[in-house]
Formats: sequence, C-alpha cells, structure tokens
Amino acid sequence: MLLQVRAGFGQTVPVTTFLLPVEGLTITCPWEIGRVQLYPGAQLRSLLGDNAQAMLGHKVIGDVTTKFVEELEQGTVARVEATDIDAALDLLTLATDLLRIFLKRGAQFRTTMFGLPGQMYRSQIRYVTDGAEAGPGIRNRGEAVGVTFDDARHAAWLSSPTFTTLASLVGRDYPLDEGPRRALLGVQLLSQAVLEHRPAFKMLNLVIALESMLLERDPGTQTLRFLRRATYFTCGRAIDSLCGRDRPPCQFLALNPAVKADRGQLDWMRQLAEMGPPWRCGERASYSRWYELRSAVAHGDDDPVTSEEASQAEYWIFMWTLEPVLQWLVKHPVKPLEALDEALAALGPVPDWQKPVPNPVTYNPDD
Repeated sequence: MLLQVRAGFGQTVPVTTFLLPVEGLTITCPWEIGRVQLYPGAQLRSLLGDNAQAMLGHKVIGDVTTKFVEELEQGTVARVEATDIDAALDLLTLATDLLRIFLKRGAQFRTTMFGLPGQMYRSQIRYVTDGAEAGPGIRNRGEAVGVTFDDARHAAWLSSPTFTTLASLVGRDYPLDEGPRRALLGVQLLSQAVLEHRPAFKMLNLVIALESMLLERDPGTQTLRFLRRATYFTCGRAIDSLCGRDRPPCQFLALNPAVKADRGQLDWMRQLAEMGPPWRCGERASYSRWYELRSAVAHGDDDPVTSEEASQAEYWIFMWTLEPVLQWLVKHPVKPLEALDEALAALGPVPDWQKPVPNPVTYNPDD
C-alpha cells in the first residue's frame, strides 16, 4: 500500500514521498533512520497536511484513500523519500533490518517480530492424523507478531554510536567506505537469518553474514582467517576477560594463517584441541562447527543442520559477536580487515606453556 501526494484533482507531481506500513511495530515517538522516518500511525493525517482533506474527500479516490489511511493508522507509518515505490520499499527494508538487529542483539530469549507486510512467515496448518490416535490437529508455525519500541528503547538507540552511524547511511547516494558497507551487508544477512525458520538456511545466512563482515575474497586461507578474526572478538567476552587483551593470547590468535610455518602450527593446535583441555578453545570450536555446517549446505553435502544447532549459533552471534564486529567496522571505515590483522599481530606473547606448540604425535599430557 502507498499514498501518492497529489498537487490537485486530476494532476500529479513526480512522487518523491511515500507513506508505508510497518506491520507489528508500535512506537511511542518518531524515529529517524537515514531517509526513512517512522511515526506512530496516529500522526498520519498530520503528515499528509493539507493533502489529507483533499484526498479523503475526493469523489474518485476518497473511499480508497480513507480505507488505506485507516489501515495505516493502526500501526507504524514509514515516511520515505525515494524515486519510486520499489526504491522506497528497499530503503524501508534496510531500515527495518537495522531495527530488527537492534532488537535481537543481546536478547537471551526469542523475541516477537515486525516487518513489511508479507515479509514475516506465519502459518496455521490444519491436518488430520490417521491410525490409533486419528483426529484433527492444528500446527502454528512462524513469527509471533507485535513489538513495542518505547521511549527507553529509543533512548538506547540514540545512545549507540554504532547503530546511529549505520542508520545515517540509509539512503546515501554516494559509495560507502568499506567498513560501513560490510556492516550494512552483514546486517541485511543477519536480518534474513532471523526471519528464516529452516535450520539449514538460517545457519547459511548467519555464517555468510559473518563472512561478509570479516573476510575478503582470498580463498587460500579463508577458513583459518575467518576463525581467527571471529574468535578475536568474542573469546572471553562472556566472562569479561578477552583473550589477548585482558590476558595473554593463545596460539590460535597468535599464529598467523598467512605465514606457512604458522599454518603448520595451527594444524598441530587443531589436533591438540581434539584431545581436549588445555588446548581446546570453545569459541573457535563453535565457529569452526558453524562454518563446516555452512559449507555443507552451500556444497550440497549430507550433513543436516538441526534446529538446536541453528538456534545456538543465532543466540551466540547476536549475544556476543554482532555488536563488537559492527563497532569495529564503524570505527575503522577504511581497510577494516587490515586494521584487524594489525591488532591481532600486536597481541602480546603467548603463555610459556604454549611455546613451542608440541607435536601432537609425541605429545604426552602428563608431562
């Protein structure tokens, strides 16, 4: 649905302003996300200004306009300036992606949802079973719709330099720097992961989102670079003791996959980690498992992704990985991955007991 602002009866001016619905979202004050402004539905007629009475009372379009206005007034209205309706919808989609990620970050439980009409998956399936317990049944699948962004949540949004910076880029006409460009692409992929209910495709979107933010196109050591960079942001974050900053780094962070000799040491570390503590890094192991599942889906392998695995990945990424990665990309708009590798190279020395990495073939944990 859309409303076209008209200059007068029978005449139209080039449409640059669209008023669009956001389903399931209630706001208590206006929000600004780049070229997208969100308003409580009750403010719709004031947004239309002098055009409201002309359209609502028009003998041709009046009834249809009234119906559309009354529907829009029930929820949140997005005011979008764009060249055409599809461009406006694209901008609104990106804006709601940002809001969805803002809602999900740090969430310990499943949240209700909002979006453009038709964007969310909701289904009530009525069926009949046969056999000893034959009878009818109903299965509800999909999203529970209905989210309120109150004044406190709006204040939290305004106090986040990361999200307000990314929001200011929605609708920008000039090319973005690498950091913000990667951040916004990651946000869109993570938003799609949230809306996806099939475990395999949820996992695919989650991991590709991290790849889009943390990897350049260089297939040589892609897996090792991904694991090292992702682990840097989260290892120890849950206990407020970041590896390599609050305490000495382990060899998984210290060894550089770009160096051939270090790759050999990393392979030894992988084998040692499979033996268990003290060499195992739980953070790295989780990213490794998710990356393997992503590759299995992408390459058609017979390695199914369970709902539990997809949910665990979603929880961890939104709880611990998302915000520090976005913050890094915003703070390092130019060559963010080079800056990340420089930060990794600047980490202090590893503990003495990890030097040198022992050969797993001859390693004796009792020594």
